[in-house]
Amino acid sequence: MESRTHPLDRALPRVPRDISLSTYALLFSEVVRYTTNRVNSVPELEQKLAVIGRRVGVRLVEVMAMRDRTSRRRIKIHDVLAFLQTNLWRTLFGKPADLLEQVTSDVCSYMLSDHDMLVNKFISISKEYGDLNCAAFVGGIVEAAVDGMGFPAEVAAHTVEGKGTTLLIKFDHTKIPQEAL
Repeated sequence: MESRTHPLDRALPRVPRDISLSTYALLFSEVVRYTTNRVNSVPELEQKLAVIGRRVGVRLVEVMAMRDRTSRRRIKIHDVLAFLQTNLWRTLFGKPADLLEQVTSDVCSYMLSDHDMLVNKFISISKEYGDLNCAAFVGGIVEAAVDGMGFPAEVAAHTVEGKGTTLLIKFDHTKIPQEAL
């Protein structure tokens, strides 16, 4: 008799980790174009991109957890931030984030910076959407990732002159145990 294994118990097939930059650029620019046709303002467009990013983030964290057999639960904010800066960023962009720093005025706010954010390249939009920051998509991915790890947060994308794109991560300290801070 043939033994059947559950699909989630089988090893994931080995696939190349790198995809063509032109393929990615085409796919993401089409996501932005499609979303642009369904909104009326830049904030609404950034919110829609963040929602799409959250959907991607939930699935990405699940796949990363399945692939990493040695994964452990992160119980401190600093462990979560280190995971974001190295593992998550490397999975998304092939390199760690450039800078991670705490906001001095707030103990539960951190900035994650990338000098050359890939999602802001190759996007051509009309002048009425001139101040669009497509990194809201990555902000949605990060927000879903930290929420999935049990650390609710709000993530906002900002363009900072000289630092590239910065994601401001504000953890909800009322929902996080004191020992995790």
